[in-house]
Amino acid sequence: MLMSKTELSKLTDEASDQSNVRTCVQCYGLFCIDCKVPSHSDLSCADYKKLHPDPLIDDLKLKFLAMDKKWRQCVKCKNMIELSYGCNHMTCRCGYQFCFQCGIEWKKNQRTCPSAGCLQTRHGDYDDDDQEYDSEEDTGDYSSDEEGRR
Repeated sequence: MLMSKTELSKLTDEASDQSNVRTCVQCYGLFCIDCKVPSHSDLSCADYKKLHPDPLIDDLKLKFLAMDKKWRQCVKCKNMIELSYGCNHMTCRCGYQFCFQCGIEWKKNQRTCPSAGCLQTRHGDYDDDDQEYDSEEDTGDYSSDEEGRR
């Protein structure tokens, strides 16, 4: 989706009031965060899908970019989120907290992912390859942890 700077700036100004429109970090084009396609502010997502039943090339590019970059989507607001470093406890800009690995809601004061099937280690455990640390019993006492682990 190619746009002139004038078109892009006009669309950006118009889109600022719309909660489902975001700017792509790769091409800077506008897209719908709900259905992951180019912005369609004049149509609902359902109407857009009826008019475009086959995915457009730009739609596929965005979905592949998200998969390639390992972005996750907040289940509450549909924002795309990237884990650049740190533990898997994510807090979206909407305030929703979840496990980056499995997407389950992360409740306050939890030290581990609430999902029994998730391989997430303790909150603050940055090194997934550290077998000794991962296998320790979670007693809630972190006073003996090495500096920088939390």
